[in-house]
Amino acid sequence: MGLERPVDVRVRSKDVRRVASSPSIPWEVVGSSADAAVATQGHYVVLLWRRTVVKEGVEWTRSAFERLALEQPGRKIVFLTVVESGCEIASAEVRKDVADLLKTHAGRLACAAIVFEAVGFRMTILRSFITAINLTTRSRFPNAVFSHVDPALSWIMDQSPPADSIAERQAVIALVSRLRISS
Repeated sequence: MGLERPVDVRVRSKDVRRVASSPSIPWEVVGSSADAAVATQGHYVVLLWRRTVVKEGVEWTRSAFERLALEQPGRKIVFLTVVESGCEIASAEVRKDVADLLKTHAGRLACAAIVFEAVGFRMTILRSFITAINLTTRSRFPNAVFSHVDPALSWIMDQSPPADSIAERQAVIALVSRLRISS
């Protein structure tokens, strides 16, 4: 789009930068490494797992949830997780950290969508990982698993407040693309 400004998405671990992906929907990279990236945009938290599900990504996500709760009190958070194909599954400790994070913030979540880009047997293993987390947290928010970002965002729009718009959806798709190229 002609109104978008070029952005620099290269960040060092634990850096936070605010940039504009469109004139009205700013986004913030909470943290980025070779293994994970976390960013916020509006009331969305986007977590991208690249190579390995690591504790650092969970901590960045916790920070993002806490920041949005302070900046937007009373507004529910939409949580989108994208697990790239080939990403290694978390250790039991990190799985517990993810479950604890979701349990702690369950009351603040409008919904959570998880996109596993893996196929075949690997997808089955990843789904069991999510089932274990859902059983542990006894989630009080809608959640679903997808194989692509676009259907996940369509589902999110059906679950989240009516204020969510096509512009927000497009902005989140652009954010995921930018996180994929950052490290």
